[in-house]
Amino acid sequence: MRRVTINERDLICERLQFIKDKGGILPDGTDVATAWEGIENYALEDRAYLHAGFLILFDTGRPWWNNKLTFYEQFVLKVKPTAQPELVPDILENMARCLGCEAVVAGDALAGKMTPFYERAGWVHLGTTLTKEITNVRRQGG
Repeated sequence: MRRVTINERDLICERLQFIKDKGGILPDGTDVATAWEGIENYALEDRAYLHAGFLILFDTGRPWWNNKLTFYEQFVLKVKPTAQPELVPDILENMARCLGCEAVVAGDALAGKMTPFYERAGWVHLGTTLTKEITNVRRQGG
């Protein structure tokens, strides 16, 4: 496992563009350059890693419903063609353990394609995430 660096920019951006061209997981209106800026920000905060052919972005924190330090998967991107999706749940759990987390939360933006891998690894499906962009927002401080 290693941190993402600027050296991976081309590889990651090519993969993001490929997925976007196929109508994949990037939210509407997201361009690859903006996505890379977000990934780079995660990397600067030591929250972007490459492992087993996957880019993994994450956060940690304590949720409102308990006081357990929790690992929150923010984004997983297959960057190597040989990467095995069935490894992702164990990779996330191991990352969480290394960070001292007592729980791990992940999503499935691939319309349920990853869910069977999570469930086989003992994860519980708790619900669905919904998203909506808000227009005409006045930013604080600006």
